[in-house]
Amino acid sequence: MVEERYEPDPAAVCDIISLHGELSRTFSRLTRAMSAELVLVMASGTIVCVTILLTVISSLTMGTFEVMVPTLVLYTGLASVTMVLPSEAIQRCLEAAGEAHGLLLAAELRQPPLSHQLGLLRESVGRDLDTLGELGLFRLRRSTVLSIGSTILTNAIIMLQFYFA
Repeated sequence: MVEERYEPDPAAVCDIISLHGELSRTFSRLTRAMSAELVLVMASGTIVCVTILLTVISSLTMGTFEVMVPTLVLYTGLASVTMVLPSEAIQRCLEAAGEAHGLLLAAELRQPPLSHQLGLLRESVGRDLDTLGELGLFRLRRSTVLSIGSTILTNAIIMLQFYFA
């Protein structure tokens, strides 16, 4: 439709709008139902990251780093599963929705007879971009994991400065 190879009829676009509405509502219900679990998973992942950092610092200062390597590997795997995987899944959904939003804008410009219906679908996809991954306390995004990691690292640097001062 964007490359003008396919000329859809208005009924097909209405069917796509209806299908997108159902998918959007289903994903919103799923996110609302899982928000408590996802918040707890992210909190436990944050605690695991802090534990990893404190374990590395204490094992380096006590000279027992080699003994702690298996524990650190286990904790690192746990942290990646609890923090990176959920945020990466939401990030990929956001990227797909953003791409769909752009394609719909291009299709709307190239298919003037369907511009009203395509505009409605584009607005619906735009709303999904705004609400996807909303957990109440925070939005689950790749940037959320980066913010948590940078906060933990900043506090660790401050702790080390006090320790060596």
